[in-house]
Amino acid sequence: MHELTDISAVQKNGGKFDAAANAITNVTLAAIADEFHVIDSVHFGYDQVTSKADSLTVWFGGVLKHIVQIAADVAGAGPHEIHFSGGLYTGTLNEAVIVQLSAGGPGVTGKLNFTYR
Repeated sequence: MHELTDISAVQKNGGKFDAAANAITNVTLAAIADEFHVIDSVHFGYDQVTSKADSLTVWFGGVLKHIVQIAADVAGAGPHEIHFSGGLYTGTLNEAVIVQLSAGGPGVTGKLNFTYR
């Protein structure tokens, strides 16, 4: 979370999030007045190999900012990491952020964690 003039705030862990089997893993950082969020990295995977292609998306204020396509049979080999050099942000104040990992398929549980400022 930052004021417009300072994007060097202390990095925080978004926590570990596990979805129920075959469910979307969805994490929201609530909008904060006069500040904006910066996503530094996303860590994700599934508890077993998936049988379909999946995706990881990051939304700022309801607008898709980043998408990663995950090939079938590869996602379960995780964990996977994405690091955003300098951080992923829009600079728009008072904007919620959603990090979303698609459902892995029947019996597959998604795992999601991220760091942000």
